[in-house]
Amino acid sequence: MSREKTKEEVRGEFIDYIRSVVDYWSEHGGDSKDVAEGVAFSILTGIDGSAGGLSFSLDLSVSVHPEDKDYYISEGENYYQDGMVINDDVHLHDILFK
Repeated sequence: MSREKTKEEVRGEFIDYIRSVVDYWSEHGGDSKDVAEGVAFSILTGIDGSAGGLSFSLDLSVSVHPEDKDYYISEGENYYQDGMVINDDVHLHDILFK
């Protein structure tokens, strides 16, 4: 019978994908910058839901300490919105090298 995957199963799939990315780029990459860029791009495609190795996308959200907003305001600095999803309107891999 079909069931919803557990958090642990989905996390495992994502970690397995990261391992496969590292393995691929360690064998097929060029110099160290090419390898690093390839790994970064591949991880972002996985997060964006554009990778062949994953069948889901991930939302990246900001998580801040409850006192941070007041601190930044007291310092006259801009602050982070807790819970803001930073990739709900763009594919991160599309903007990596722009």
